[in-house]
Amino acid sequence: MLGGKNKQLSRGYTIVEVMIVLAVSGMMFVIAANFINGKQQAASFTQGTNELASRIQGLMSDVTDGHYSDVPLGCSVGVSSLSFPALTQDQGTNQECTFLGKVMHFSLGGDRAQYEVVSIAAAREANPTPNLSAAIYQPVTSLTQQQAIPQSLIVSCAEANTAAACAPGGGIYAIGFVQSQGADSNGVGEASGAQTVGLVYGANISSTLSSATAASMLSSSFSPTALQYAKSVDICIRDRLTAPRRKADISIGTAHNSQLSVSVTMGKTTQCP
Repeated sequence: MLGGKNKQLSRGYTIVEVMIVLAVSGMMFVIAANFINGKQQAASFTQGTNELASRIQGLMSDVTDGHYSDVPLGCSVGVSSLSFPALTQDQGTNQECTFLGKVMHFSLGGDRAQYEVVSIAAAREANPTPNLSAAIYQPVTSLTQQQAIPQSLIVSCAEANTAAACAPGGGIYAIGFVQSQGADSNGVGEASGAQTVGLVYGANISSTLSSATAASMLSSSFSPTALQYAKSVDICIRDRLTAPRRKADISIGTAHNSQLSVSVTMGKTTQCP
């Protein structure tokens, strides 16, 4: 017979021990998943905000370069309004009208994740800008482009010429860029070709207007003061989460060289608390 104490047989894990291991593992998985998901959401928010800022910069460049439309169209000047007959005039060849600029109408139909870009034409022989209230200008509805805010973000509000906080759901909902027009060959009216670009806003373009109604508001024949010049505009961006909500401020204004510029500040700012 072999001497010594009897060796105890090794036991497996008890049910309680297994449950503890599974609970700890599950908790660690949830923490890791939330961490990764949070990183992805933060990256998507940053990407979407920067992409929208890039689109705004692109519109500014279009106006600076005088890029109106690649689609041939006609434009005729009436007593107090413009009409756009089905002609085939290429860009820069129209004798009556010229390209004034482009306007972004946010919160299309009350949907803060949607916006549209409206191209504006002006009478070549009208009173020249910057007197926008006296100029004959009108949106070219056939060129209107409807788009979504990148990464399903929303525009909370926008404010012009103010350092006050931008209240969610308030503020203006139309901002744009217009050419600074010079005189024509006779010394009067507007001349084609961009020189400098002015920042404008539509104080009466609310967040609930449809595309057709907003276009009417932008038309001088309906509202002569629909567009006004602005020194600066802050566009407040948010995500769709209830809490905590990510925020950003797309600021448009003049830099040290007096040229319009677009900048992005992530997180809360004075204008976008």
